[in-house]
Amino acid sequence: MKSFSLSAILDAGFYSIIIFATGFFGFLKPFGKTVALLLAIFVSLVAFTFFIYRNLSKTKMNLLNKKEKLKAKRFSEFLCVLNKKDGLNILKTAFTNKYLEVETEGNYFTLKDKKLKLFFFFSFDGLKKSEVVFAFNRILGDWSATIYCNNVSPEVLDFSKRFSNKINIQSGEDLYAEIKDFLPLSVLPRTTFNERKSLKPFLSKKSARKTFLFGALFLIISSFVTFKTYYVVFGTIFLIFSFINYFFSKTA
Repeated sequence: MKSFSLSAILDAGFYSIIIFATGFFGFLKPFGKTVALLLAIFVSLVAFTFFIYRNLSKTKMNLLNKKEKLKAKRFSEFLCVLNKKDGLNILKTAFTNKYLEVETEGNYFTLKDKKLKLFFFFSFDGLKKSEVVFAFNRILGDWSATIYCNNVSPEVLDFSKRFSNKINIQSGEDLYAEIKDFLPLSVLPRTTFNERKSLKPFLSKKSARKTFLFGALFLIISSFVTFKTYYVVFGTIFLIFSFINYFFSKTA
């Protein structure tokens, strides 16, 4: 399954082995070796299942959040490279679907019932002071303006605060979050750019420490159980993998 990761399995296995060892020695005196072994295996399997399920749930949530953030980032970049007229047409459709009544005035929108004007300045260079002034000069009285842009420098953001809190600057990600449910379906595939997926290295010193503890625990437990071969073999395998992992990994 794609949602599983080596780290999640190692974490679940590590805690399960600790629980197994604790349970075995805890049950050993009152129940004897055979019953203690069976109870410890049962408890550790329940614990392993629990930790895997918890890690799987966390991983799914993180993947969903990452996917949404990636979509929002791509949408913002998409507006930067798209022809301005085409971009406004897409945004007009989305805002009309959401608010029903949207008026277009040049390269910005007006929401009369909210006394709000919406401006869209998307470029990889970021928002400019002149664009903030442009937006301010087109609002009157108790009206306000929201500017959506790909990025904004702290200097321009501070500059926008001089206009009596009438200018609200939002990112492209904020824009996507606001209208994603109202975008035309035909537009969404065009927001996806080709991107190479980076693979995390399988070997890491962090997992080496965990596998070393696995191996050590297996060898220690082998001194107290009847079926020694299983624990000795897997303990040795974990230790060998741990040394390979530690000396040949590039990550900390």
